[in-house]
Amino acid sequence: MPIHTQVRTRPATGLVIIFLLGHGFALWSCGGSGARQQDAAQTDVEPAITVQADSAWTQVAQDWDSFCVQAGTLMAKRTSECTLAQPTASTVRQPFCDSIAASILAGRVSFVDANSQPCLDSLQSMSCDNVLPNVATSDFLPVLCPQVLQGELKLDDSCTQDEDCADPTHLFCLLIASCTGTCQPRPGLGQSCSYGGCASGLICATDSGTCVPTSSEGQPCGGSQGVCDPWLVCDASGTCTKYAGHSCAQGEWFPCGLFMRCEGDDAGAKTCAAFRKLGETCVPGAAECLNNTFCSPADGGGICTEHARLGEACGPVLQGAEIIESNECMDGYCDRQLGALSGTCQPFRQLGEACLSDAECDLGAQRRCASGVCRSGACR
Repeated sequence: MPIHTQVRTRPATGLVIIFLLGHGFALWSCGGSGARQQDAAQTDVEPAITVQADSAWTQVAQDWDSFCVQAGTLMAKRTSECTLAQPTASTVRQPFCDSIAASILAGRVSFVDANSQPCLDSLQSMSCDNVLPNVATSDFLPVLCPQVLQGELKLDDSCTQDEDCADPTHLFCLLIASCTGTCQPRPGLGQSCSYGGCASGLICATDSGTCVPTSSEGQPCGGSQGVCDPWLVCDASGTCTKYAGHSCAQGEWFPCGLFMRCEGDDAGAKTCAAFRKLGETCVPGAAECLNNTFCSPADGGGICTEHARLGEACGPVLQGAEIIESNECMDGYCDRQLGALSGTCQPFRQLGEACLSDAECDLGAQRRCASGVCRSGACR
């Protein structure tokens, strides 16, 4: 995309992976990095963007969207490099791309596109120690590159996400069971965070409901001591340690974090182990392969194989009449004929284009098929 040199302004017209992270991990959000208390059945959640860019978006929204996709794709690539995972899809769109675009169109946020290329450069050169702490947040870009966005709203102003607020370091969008809230001060260490929004360097502990420090390897954890970084686990001694070799239970929600799997048979102890890489042997149906790969049956066992690309065959992998694996599409959706199990990978449909199912509209970016048209699932 072309990089412009000015701050664009908008007409005052009055938001895990998923990117996919680890092994089939998706993060969903409503609004910014503050509260995520939305009820899925709410009626005030409406598509933020419902038509194609060339007919309704302002130039700044198009520029933001292009930049956001570049940044999301680059961050996904860096995450894969840092976790030795298989490369991600060639194009990655984060959920917050649409939600920020909606705020730009509504006049709540400015896109400072002069700072977009420096942001891309910084993401490219970022060390893995800095990449990994941010892969568990659904809107990493405003965190890592705050200079590309400028919020326009003050304390107590109505907002939809943290980035709407003029000082997101000290203010967050307090959302209480709604997609519209107000800009409020961020809670500090030990303060209640029932609706998120902890100050920088803090995280809301689910057990205490208060803001606690984030803890790195070897640091204390649990209760008010802190919450371990995403690739670490709080062991029995109350210390953050690596998942490798840590006892786990299959069936739990990410018992080995984002980047490892729970290995072991039903009769023995189970421990956290690395996913198998592209080309390595695997057991079909055991979920052993890295993200963006699946265990393709071969010679009585299996081989970790890359998911299908555009134009390639996709769909479930059968063993007899049982589905044991799924060869999904890395870059689009699996277009299946009525009554058929397999299909062909096709590009995602764009906003405003006709659709028959949500899968056609890029679920990872919170896009949905509503009334036969692809729409953004971001809060208005």
